[in-house]
Amino acid sequence: MPHGFDSMFAWTIFIFLLTGFTFFCWMGSFYIFGHPEKVANYHLLKKLHKLEDPQRFEITAAPRGEFLKPSQLLERYGILTPLEITRLNETWIRNFLRNYHQMRGLVAYTTGTYKILMVAPLTQKDIFYPGMVTLLQSLEEPRILLEQVFTSNNANLPALEASLVPGQEIKLEKPQDLSVIIFLEYLTHGRLKFTTMPLLYGTYGTQEMSQNTFSLEPPENLNIEGGLPILTKKQIESFNQEPATTSPLSMDLNAQKAPEENPLDKQISSQEIKRTLVRINKEETKPLPQKVPLVPQVVQEPTQSTALKTTQKIAPGANIPRAIPLNAPRILPAIPITSPPSTSQNSIDSTTKSNVPLSLAVEKTTSPGSETNSSFIPSVASNATLLPSPQVVEPIQSSSPIENALPQGDVENILTTSNSSLSTWSLYEPGKMPRGRLLSPKEFETLGNQGTLGKQLYISGDFSVTASGDHNAVLRYQAGAMNLPVSLCASIRIIVEYPSGILPPSTGTSLSQDRLHPFMITDVKRETNGTLNIYARSITR
Repeated sequence: MPHGFDSMFAWTIFIFLLTGFTFFCWMGSFYIFGHPEKVANYHLLKKLHKLEDPQRFEITAAPRGEFLKPSQLLERYGILTPLEITRLNETWIRNFLRNYHQMRGLVAYTTGTYKILMVAPLTQKDIFYPGMVTLLQSLEEPRILLEQVFTSNNANLPALEASLVPGQEIKLEKPQDLSVIIFLEYLTHGRLKFTTMPLLYGTYGTQEMSQNTFSLEPPENLNIEGGLPILTKKQIESFNQEPATTSPLSMDLNAQKAPEENPLDKQISSQEIKRTLVRINKEETKPLPQKVPLVPQVVQEPTQSTALKTTQKIAPGANIPRAIPLNAPRILPAIPITSPPSTSQNSIDSTTKSNVPLSLAVEKTTSPGSETNSSFIPSVASNATLLPSPQVVEPIQSSSPIENALPQGDVENILTTSNSSLSTWSLYEPGKMPRGRLLSPKEFETLGNQGTLGKQLYISGDFSVTASGDHNAVLRYQAGAMNLPVSLCASIRIIVEYPSGILPPSTGTSLSQDRLHPFMITDVKRETNGTLNIYARSITR
């Protein structure tokens, strides 16, 4: 045996062990960084400061995703196998812990109107703390349940507990509500329960902007051992078996759904609006400006200085400046009984500026301090010049084929529906709205067949205002300005909703919206006569 053979063999074994250890560390690092949802991996990454706490997203910097209605959630996730659900849950919680960095695909957001079935406080044993967790049920599809988590700080907990009560409705709208799905669980009777988190962590309140609002905060120091879901099946079943509970969970969920109501015939009472929770923008949380009360006139007692001034003689015919009362109503000329009644207040205002003599009779006011100003009211003149009665100008009737294509009474129904459910949304600077696709009128045929598909869509162009309400307007494309066929413009109706504080354009005017000031499409519906109704919102300041 040659000298040194044993030492070479030992070194060879040692090198192989080092290679295996290196390979193990290399694969282990991939596993640790690739699966932060595991308890041991999560704690190790937190100690190495390789994992951040959940962060608050701005609406313009949120992860790209798709907004799914309850029916779409049931259709997509109701056919998955248990193994597919397990892999999907691991992917969802992994993306959430990474703050949606290194993510592939689109995030799943939930939309719709839900009713609160039960409310429970978060404890230190749960994955999130402090805050509240609610069990929501969809009004559209009762088999869809949401385990919505509301995390907050200790200062906002009392308002959070007072606002979230069973029986209350929560409306999740796109794109201002980003409730992302992070867990899925199958329940009995074919029900699906999704755990959702609001990525914006904003302020919530009623649509009446009452004082009963609460603000959310991102969770800190997650208790990863608590795991998901937060509400167990035993808790849900015990809630379902309570005799005093009238929850829809105890009903037959296999029964057929009632037919959907026509949105034109649906009326929302003020009590229902007050009970619906929505997310409130930062601009809308500021207190509304209060009306300035009228300042009453104070009658001062005559002093020695004023008595001396009143004793001074005034030359006849001198131009004496008159004191105008602060809150006195506008002085109008006297109209004789034989003249026809005036139908336009604006006409009277315009004629009184130039044709009213100083000696016309006026009506004595009864506002505070009127006794002190009574000496300045002129008497009735016998030779007062009579004003001609104003003429009412009839509005010019348009003969555009697009406006004539509107069915009688259809505009009133649309405006009534649009005004019956005022909601709030975010306003953006020109060109600063969320990224989306700008559609042309020729693409609306496909849009009417497929819908928005949860995408961010915008419209722009030159329009004619065919009807206008308090908070909305009905628009039609201008065939000449847009170079479009008249038949295409007549089959497209745009119903635009304007935010509070912005007056819609008046009927008969023209409106031009460029790519920096587009309208955001919220819904698309086709009528039986083939007319395509496009519901949109004005989102630019």
